[in-house]
Amino acid sequence: MKRKISRSLRERKWIIKEVLSLSQKSEREILRELGYALKCEYTARGVKFAVKGGYLSGGINFWASIKKKLYRFFCSPVSRRPKAWVTEVVSGDIRNIVLVLVAAVVRKLNVGFLVAIYIVALIVKKGMGDFCRRPPIKKPIKLVPKKLHRKKTEMVRLKKRFRKIREKTRKRRRIRRIR
Repeated sequence: MKRKISRSLRERKWIIKEVLSLSQKSEREILRELGYALKCEYTARGVKFAVKGGYLSGGINFWASIKKKLYRFFCSPVSRRPKAWVTEVVSGDIRNIVLVLVAAVVRKLNVGFLVAIYIVALIVKKGMGDFCRRPPIKKPIKLVPKKLHRKKTEMVRLKKRFRKIREKTRKRRRIRRIR
């Protein structure tokens, strides 16, 4: 039980530290790293790939596609201010703010923690009040979340395939050792 608690505390500290250090970077750098995190989100270990258009364009497209969804979740469109539950969270300690926002983004967008960390870093960089004062103008691009879901299903299939290949090679090695 103690190991689980200490591990979760270490993970929380790492998330807080990562978001706060990322919020010190420029928005362009955060978007580039968000694009990289998206490309790596469901990729199996050891798989290398080329990126068309660079990581920055992927991060910008994804941010544009989720901005409206996040705006509706965190902000009141009529008053252009954060919702009541968000103002309660924001009035607290920065560590709690970061953890609640990361958890909310993971839950709402169904993305991994790494991608959620970059999204929250962008929100923290802009400030919640400023994020809510400027509603997104563009309609959300639905292609990016669909591509992400498609990529997830492809990677699940690939992982199963790699697992089968690995098991076959292990069996062959065992047979060779016996001979």
